[in-house]
Amino acid sequence: MAAEQQSIGDSGFLVDQPVSYCSKCTSSIDQSHQSIIRFNNRLYHNNCFTCGICHKNLNNSTNTKIAVDNNEPVCAQCKLANARMCYVCQKPILTDGSITFDTNTYHDDCFRCCQCQKLLIDETKLAKHNSKPCCITCYDKQFAPQCSQCLKPISTGKIVTCDTKKYHSDCFRCGQCNKSLVDEKDLYEYNSKPCCFQCYEQQVAPQCVECHKPISIGKVLGWNENKYHEDCFRCYQCNKSLAGENNLFEHDSKPFCSECYRQRFVPRCAQCAKPIIDKYRTFKDKTFHPN
Repeated sequence: MAAEQQSIGDSGFLVDQPVSYCSKCTSSIDQSHQSIIRFNNRLYHNNCFTCGICHKNLNNSTNTKIAVDNNEPVCAQCKLANARMCYVCQKPILTDGSITFDTNTYHDDCFRCCQCQKLLIDETKLAKHNSKPCCITCYDKQFAPQCSQCLKPISTGKIVTCDTKKYHSDCFRCGQCNKSLVDEKDLYEYNSKPCCFQCYEQQVAPQCVECHKPISIGKVLGWNENKYHEDCFRCYQCNKSLAGENNLFEHDSKPFCSECYRQRFVPRCAQCAKPIIDKYRTFKDKTFHPN
């Protein structure tokens, strides 16, 4: 008596050569005397042909479709219960035809632009808005930031932000020499455009009145219409740093600390020999405190 052969489910198909072991229990199958089931290119004993999830026997199942999960047969109920849900229609995805985008899964036909509903399954470039897929045309018109250099929308690729302005990565260049600034650490601005360190130092940076070198890095200190490096702003007499000092004095356009200024330039009282800071009186070419 020939072996009984069955093909169950839409995904089942016959193999060219018989398999001598059951795919479920791995025991041998005597195809001459045992009834066997062929499914998904595998052989099963009748009693071994069970759902891979609930273990219900599928040999006499009234289900018209038996699905495959991890290469095992799965009944329709379990396939439905364990199916991923489509992000758009919230219905289970029971076939292999699905797309994952930004951690969400879609039926092929549900994968559409969130604005114009254009089918996106064959699109090579996609944008995202509020975690939803968006075609490039809609994204450019409605959501894409504008590049501050070329004034065109930044729809794909890296967005470079500098001082609240946005650029295409290829547009982010020095406004003086056109050098790419994407990998630069020290950035400057001149005429509302980004500027590299070399151009800023050579063309833009103010010159320190003390050392006569450009002030391209660090804090610029302004005093008496002159610019200083922070470390160059010192008392002309004692070389004490004047950065952060409130009481500063000037003589021949040079900065002095209060102590040095009093010692060198403030008149002294002819009576007590102390410096006269505020008001004074003169008598016979001599200077005195008022009291």
